[in-house]
Amino acid sequence: MTLTPSYNENSILRSCIIENTIRLVIFDLFSSD
Repeated sequence: MTLTPSYNENSILRSCIIENTIRLVIFDLFSSD
């Protein structure tokens, strides 16, 4: 599997953002309890 560096970086960045967003949402749900 060969990916261009730019695509790879974007993919990693996107997954990081998604992960952070999910953590924020979960934290929000727990703290609103």
